[in-house]
Amino acid sequence: MKVYQPAKMEGTTQYGGVVRMAFGIGDGAEMGCGTLTLRPGEAMKEIEKHNSDEIFFVASGQLQIAGQDGMRVSASAGEIVHLPMGEWHLSSNPGTTDTVLFWVNRD
Repeated sequence: MKVYQPAKMEGTTQYGGVVRMAFGIGDGAEMGCGTLTLRPGEAMKEIEKHNSDEIFFVASGQLQIAGQDGMRVSASAGEIVHLPMGEWHLSSNPGTTDTVLFWVNRD
């Protein structure tokens, strides 16, 4: 058993926002989780997809996710978003406070 503290881990802005990987397990990090923090008006840098389902838990703020097909969904603090495997998505913060989400996926 182990407790992870993403807030104390070094983050990367490579993808947009601040991504902090809590952990990855398996060869090639087949399963990973971490946090994403987006400032008001900030978005990920590129539309992306994964080779597995992905789950977001919105810990605080507002989240908007745009799909490649033009579909958009919004989620607020306390809500969970499920993205099916292979679904293109671009996450952004349409709100006035930081958005923090916890994500889990397998790649």
